[in-house]
Amino acid sequence: MHELLQLRLLLLRQGNSARRAFCLIDEVSFMATASLSISAESGHGIREYVAIALDVLDEMGIRYQLTPMATNMEGDVETICEALALIHRRCHERGAVRVGSLLKIDDRIDVLQTLESKVEHVKELRKPS
Repeated sequence: MHELLQLRLLLLRQGNSARRAFCLIDEVSFMATASLSISAESGHGIREYVAIALDVLDEMGIRYQLTPMATNMEGDVETICEALALIHRRCHERGAVRVGSLLKIDDRIDVLQTLESKVEHVKELRKPS
């Protein structure tokens, strides 16, 4: 495990192409949470635009967890940012006049983690002793 972390640090220092290559071969990625705010005049909420966002994430092969208030994603920072830009574009194409997004990125290189492992760590702490 220690050797894998050292390799990861080395690759991440090599720049974007090595970073992206490492993320593609590694099961563990960077975490991001995105909240999308869309002015929808229809009165029916933004479900249609959330569906568009998830379609983009599927097309780009980004792992995600949909929650009631945001979507958590796993992938390299550049790909997540590209996805967010494409989501904005697609929502505008579907008639959204205003699209806003809030992106929170957890770009940690010292430990191996996944969306699931972060949840499991909290669950472990809550187990009765």
